[in-house]
Amino acid sequence: FVDKSPSRFRYLRNLTLTGYIDGCGDYYEDSGIRESVVAFFQNAQFLETFTLDDTSILLLNRRIPAAIAAYTRVRYFDMHNLDNNTYRMLQKFQSPLITLKTSLGYLANTVDILERFKDSLQELHVERGIFTEEVVTFPSLTVLVAPYYRFFYTECLISSFPKLRELTLLA
Repeated sequence: FVDKSPSRFRYLRNLTLTGYIDGCGDYYEDSGIRESVVAFFQNAQFLETFTLDDTSILLLNRRIPAAIAAYTRVRYFDMHNLDNNTYRMLQKFQSPLITLKTSLGYLANTVDILERFKDSLQELHVERGIFTEEVVTFPSLTVLVAPYYRFFYTECLISSFPKLRELTLLA
């Protein structure tokens, strides 16, 4: 998906990346290809919607997660299969997300990771989230979809989302 002039991707507004990078054989072993992929992510800075189904592309080079975290215009972000590296990227994310769809896993407190987006987030789909007793108010959140969640305190759920209109919980 990358060519010799990655700077042209600065006009890209919507990006969906699917697939399994390990299935590409030796393609990404070429350092020139890797640098082109890094340049692509560094130049796609005006993305508004971003879906990343396979996070293994983030492992090609540490500059890729840094470039994504530096985006400031993404409003819709969909990324699953997070690990410690992607947690850190999400915590450094500069865009004021409106919609976030993700799978965080049971190892991290969901509120700690999402607190960065508390003022802008309106819709949250989070699989395998853990909501502990920590109350952080998400004043604009109106939709919460949380399959396979763990809420340890109902008061936290009520206090954290005062404008909630739609709630889907699947245990």
